[in-house]
Amino acid sequence: MATLLLSTIPIAAISQHAPKPTSELNQLTFFAGVWSCRVRPTDSAAIEEFTWNVQRTLKDFWYIATVQTKQTSKLTTIQHEFLGYDTAAKKLLRTFVSDKGNLIEMNSSGWEANTFVWEGSVVTNGRKIPLREAITRKAATEFTATWEVRKTGEQWAVVSNETCRKLK
Repeated sequence: MATLLLSTIPIAAISQHAPKPTSELNQLTFFAGVWSCRVRPTDSAAIEEFTWNVQRTLKDFWYIATVQTKQTSKLTTIQHEFLGYDTAAKKLLRTFVSDKGNLIEMNSSGWEANTFVWEGSVVTNGRKIPLREAITRKAATEFTATWEVRKTGEQWAVVSNETCRKLK
């Protein structure tokens, strides 16, 4: 009901002037484009490949990304992501939904030198698990990413490593 009510109230009535995208979104500019990625889960010798397409949209307030794996992949086949900036929390945010029903919500303070760390959680099979991704920029067209999870009472454990190269 609240969502319906908020969708009928013009944002202009809440804000005194039309909002503009924040400069913090510029930290996500590096990711815009089409990327070819290879991922190696730590529990498998197999390397999976996927395409990550990231585009700035919705009057430049958001980035929307799509992950597409090969039909033969054991990984998620389709995943959609929303990347943006939470002006109240003052953090970059990232939300993923997948065709396997998973939900990932993460936030970040942005780049520190060539490292960008996202931290949050994944909801899967009725469980919420802490999740972290550390991205290292190798060049203007390449990065690596290490994904980690943390089970209750345990240390962070690496679950996969990715290498991505920009196609366009």
